[in-house]
Amino acid sequence: MLIAVVAGLVAAFVLTSSLVAAPGDSERKSEVDKELAESQDELNHVRGKEQVLSNEVAAFSNRIRSVESRLEPLEARLGTLEAEIQQLRDRLNALTSRLLVERQKLIEAEDELAKRRVLLERRLKDIYVRGEPDPIIVLLQTRSINDAAETAQLMELAVDQDRDTANAVREYAASVKATRDKIAEVRKDVENSEARATAAAEEVRLTANELRKEREGLAKLQNGRKKLLSSVSADRAELEAHTEGLAAESAALSAKINGLQSTAPTSGSSPSSSGFIWPVQGPLTSTFGPRWGRMHEGIDVSGSTGTGIAAAAGGTVIIAGPQGGYGNLVVVDHGGGVSTAYAHLSSIAAGVGQAVAQGSVVGGLGNTGNSTGPHLHFEVRVNGAAQNPLSYL
Repeated sequence: MLIAVVAGLVAAFVLTSSLVAAPGDSERKSEVDKELAESQDELNHVRGKEQVLSNEVAAFSNRIRSVESRLEPLEARLGTLEAEIQQLRDRLNALTSRLLVERQKLIEAEDELAKRRVLLERRLKDIYVRGEPDPIIVLLQTRSINDAAETAQLMELAVDQDRDTANAVREYAASVKATRDKIAEVRKDVENSEARATAAAEEVRLTANELRKEREGLAKLQNGRKKLLSSVSADRAELEAHTEGLAAESAALSAKINGLQSTAPTSGSSPSSSGFIWPVQGPLTSTFGPRWGRMHEGIDVSGSTGTGIAAAAGGTVIIAGPQGGYGNLVVVDHGGGVSTAYAHLSSIAAGVGQAVAQGSVVGGLGNTGNSTGPHLHFEVRVNGAAQNPLSYL
């Protein structure tokens, strides 16, 4: 019959009244080892939580770096666009000033042209009303024929000058208007460029703001995780110190108890009335029976790592390998529904299906599985049910 594999913490040592160790030391060690196991479980839990938080903090750092890598070129692009917009605005202001000057010039030219037109119209009207100058009247009104000729030429010259001035003003006004229109056209192009740059900058700014908010949110979450991690790390440090203290106290009690208690017979002793021998020599540190609110289904014998473990009786190996809390386990079937188990082995020296003789080595004493120190956990089962091994040894 196969032995049922039970996962359990093997830490406290409950001594029987047949041992010499002081009962108070044994009870205290049992309490210490129970508290040690609980403290170790809590420490493992806190360490796991600490690792999870550390991973989360690192993950937030990676996400923040990712956001910053996307934000950096956007901020650079935004800076470029804002500089470009400022240049366009400066140019637009300069063009506006030039446009105002040219508009004023055009207004003045148009006013001057209007005055020249009025003056020319008056002169032409006077000439029309008077007609061509009468040579006799001109001669009578002047001192000489030369003066009369001069007077006529002066009148014609004045009209020609008025006409030339009006034409010049008209050409100047046309030039100013062309300059004004050109400036207005360039200004319109600059306005369009500014509008496009402003729209692009606004789009970049919106995207950058979203990334900044995302970065701020991630940083806030990360800070929360960091605070929690700091608290958990402090709890872990406190638990480590507490666990180390318990382990030291447990080790001191073990040394004291081991120095006082009797030892089990050697594996080479004669078989008991049940036909079994002790699998190893060493202090009996825990017996069969209830422990910590559950059943301890074997006995524990402490010793040095690697010490040979003997088969308590001849039989066939039916289990040989790691088995959860038992660590490395060998189970020998002796027939008639009786089997023995050897747990926490440091090494295994027998394979499944192998026939072993009484006293032959099946493995080395160890500390594998749920174990607080090197020892052999030895069980006897009949039809799968755990029996007190001391009844067979």
